[in-house]
Amino acid sequence: MKRDSLPFTLLRILLLTIIFVGIFQIGNFTISKINENKKSEEQVQGERSNATLFQSAYSSQFWVIGVALSTRVGMMYEDGMQSTDARHYTWLRTLPTSGQERREARERLLRENTLMVREYYNISRTDIIDTLKTSSDRRRTLDNFVNQIELRGSNALRSIESLENQKRLYLNEINRISQAIEIEKNILESEFTSWDTQAVVRSSERYFLLRNEYTELFTDIVFINQYLRQYDFLNEYNAGIVNVLKVNRQAIIDQSYIVIPNRGDEFLRPLELIFDETNMPR
Repeated sequence: MKRDSLPFTLLRILLLTIIFVGIFQIGNFTISKINENKKSEEQVQGERSNATLFQSAYSSQFWVIGVALSTRVGMMYEDGMQSTDARHYTWLRTLPTSGQERREARERLLRENTLMVREYYNISRTDIIDTLKTSSDRRRTLDNFVNQIELRGSNALRSIESLENQKRLYLNEINRISQAIEIEKNILESEFTSWDTQAVVRSSERYFLLRNEYTELFTDIVFINQYLRQYDFLNEYNAGIVNVLKVNRQAIIDQSYIVIPNRGDEFLRPLELIFDETNMPR
């Protein structure tokens, strides 16, 4: 009876072990699949939120930004948009009386003129040939470009006038301060030779204030002169460009051209293939 019960007991233990191992494997497999599905779902959601909602810097559409930036100027001319930011500098009709007022006037002088010169310069650097190549309306693009240049040139002339007026105002004040400085020098010399220490200290303070005001105004005039040179250069440079574009407007629009021969170029004018601006047919 005991011999028979031992094999039976062992068999029962083996069967129970197989059952428990099978249940464990099934449970482990089920849990693994659940975790795997959950992980895949999170990954998909993450890819959707990162790739779709927040595109990577390496996105295939990134090149569109570069194209938009590179064609912005051309689109502005082609669409006939007139910049409302184009303006001119207006001069100060009254002198700043304190250090704070002089600083604010200097900041405005630098900020506004630097902005306008840079804008004028950037438009002058526009490659009008490339712009026309990508334009759907060459006539409108060319005319708008010329209008933009002429607008900046006109505003530059008005800014030059304002700067010249402000320069004269500052020069008059510098002359007055120079005379006041000479007077203070004479007073200082007299007070110093008379051993009047307190008077020398007071006069020195007035002298230092005058010298500081003189230096500030002189520096502002230097800034004004620099802007005057920049405006003059840009106007002179763009006057030549505008003249060429206007004289050859129709040829540029029609993409016409003339081939200069290696020999026989002396016949170009007699054959009316090329004209001087003074005798060009209208």
